[in-house]
Amino acid sequence: MSDIERTSGTLPGRLESPAVRRMAQVAELLGESLRKRVVFIGASLLPLMETVEHVISASRATDDVDAVTATTSYSHKFAFEEALRARGFRNDMRQRAHADRWLAPGGGVFDCVSRGRHTGGTGSENDPWVIDHAVETDLPPLVRHATAVGLLRLKVAAYADRGAASPVASKDLSHIATILATRPVLPAEVRAMKNDVRVLIANRCHALLNNLRGIAAIRSHIASRQPLFDGVDELVLDRLREIASMRMVLDG
Repeated sequence: MSDIERTSGTLPGRLESPAVRRMAQVAELLGESLRKRVVFIGASLLPLMETVEHVISASRATDDVDAVTATTSYSHKFAFEEALRARGFRNDMRQRAHADRWLAPGGGVFDCVSRGRHTGGTGSENDPWVIDHAVETDLPPLVRHATAVGLLRLKVAAYADRGAASPVASKDLSHIATILATRPVLPAEVRAMKNDVRVLIANRCHALLNNLRGIAAIRSHIASRQPLFDGVDELVLDRLREIASMRMVLDG
């Protein structure tokens, strides 16, 4: 973790945002043992990532709480799921729900995927990095969650995988736009990463900027967040360009 990430902190009041409180509720329901085994990711983290206020006035509503857990085999994943059931979580059996979607006691949605290349694992190279570089915040309770760079890494990968075909409808692109609008230190945080991580994220951002539909969609996503001053969309695009320019930078 870079010094920049270590000192950025959380703005007053963000711990009380609805998305963060939903995450805190799920964390409490998990109990201490399971809570230590998950790293929270996703849109619930966006309020915690803000380093400046008075940029946008509306956040995108999210009812889901997302997390990733480190599992080494299918049997390890199965044991984790049994522990979830013992805490009152149940599989979401509604139509179109994926296998890793759970309903928390009380009905909140908890999406918890397993890292790793075993059966039932994501196989993603991003998840282990996000877990290894997780940080802690006392909501309360004390939770582990992705850093801002980790969240951006997940989101640019998800956008390339499932959002690029329809940028205006992409929640991932909306989240990318939001974190770049409210966290001007993010390009510097990316620059502070090791070369492989920096270039990976930069390549994704470069591809995004090479799609005119994606650029137009960023403007649309920012407009829907009700920016509090003119030019927020241009700030976001400038920060994307700054990150994209790092794709050819090599460690000295």
